Amino acid sequence: MAERRAADMPLREVFTEAERLARELVDHLENGFLPKASGLRDLVSVSDQGVGADDVHDVTVRNHAAQLLDRARFANELYKRFDECVETIGQKVSRITSGQ
Repeated sequence: MAERRAADMPLREVFTEAERLARELVDHLENGFLPKASGLRDLVSVSDQGVGADDVHDVTVRNHAAQLLDRARFANELYKRFDECVETIGQKVSRITSGQ
């Protein structure tokens, strides 16, 4: 099922959707994106003596980076939908307060 456009939803539903998206985005960043970013950083980190993990293969780094990019794309999609809701809320509230 396709997502409904925020502009087509009643104001109350837009607020509810924005709240849901904000929670989902925070949860995704805290439990998906940031741990994966930390894991990639740890995987490729070099010590103060300039020594890195010798047993890390290129394909491992590539796979971790690809997973991180997928999670970043998902976060970006959530943010776009959240931003659409915020913009719609602003427009609808402006119309209400201006009497249109």
